[in-house]
Amino acid sequence: MIYKRRAPFLSSGKPGHLIAVKFLMVAHSMLFGFQILFAKEADILQQCGALAPQVLEQGEVWRLWTALLFQPSIVSWGMTMVGLVVFGRTVEHIWGTRRLFTLYLGSAALVFLPTLLLGDSGTLWYGSLGPVVAVAAVYWLLYPDKWVLSLIPAWAGFVSFGMLASLVLYLLAAEGTGNFVSTQIPVFGALAGILIFYLEYFGHKAWVRLQARREISAFQGELEMRDRVDRLLEKISIGGIDSLSRAERKFLLQASKKFRQKLASHQVSPF
Repeated sequence: MIYKRRAPFLSSGKPGHLIAVKFLMVAHSMLFGFQILFAKEADILQQCGALAPQVLEQGEVWRLWTALLFQPSIVSWGMTMVGLVVFGRTVEHIWGTRRLFTLYLGSAALVFLPTLLLGDSGTLWYGSLGPVVAVAAVYWLLYPDKWVLSLIPAWAGFVSFGMLASLVLYLLAAEGTGNFVSTQIPVFGALAGILIFYLEYFGHKAWVRLQARREISAFQGELEMRDRVDRLLEKISIGGIDSLSRAERKFLLQASKKFRQKLASHQVSPF
């Protein structure tokens, strides 16, 4: 199954331009460089946008997205780059730029919220492995029969990437970087990616049904209008134009205008 259709609430950008992937890679790299040079301490990370339960309770919801720009280690940054190149490029090519941005930012919120509920109140949360695993999950759902880099099936690539992300976070937690619950971030990322994919899928189906109902209703209205026009023209042929009432003449003028507009919209310019 290759799902390429457009949903009303996730309009696609320009497939193939990979604007989102390039932007995210540059943003992650620049912020990681800034983090290495100036934001090694936890208090500085918190001031720059890392996530903690107490600041979220103060209404700083924007930290759900700024937190994903920082990385707990160079390994985490490297896995983010690999995930965006291997999975993100294909997802953006099929779904478009806006959908990939929506997936990335939406999954970040869905990843960090349960992490905060389950984690230690004194722990800082940051990192992008959750959203990247969400992108890998959508890649698998888009291409269930595709082979990643011609080496392993899509499902195996998604599972392997998620397990490797969990292992990296577990090792960081063992070293004292973060909390043990951080190893659940890839799980939340996978669930977020699957949820967003099917929201888009069923949202598209509902949009198609709504559009079909509108088209059928418009077609039925046009048939009724044509039928009434035919009856009025027959009346004119029998009794002349003076046999029409003012309301009937007004209706004929409106119908004539509507038909001319429709005819003009279907004409194709030769130039």
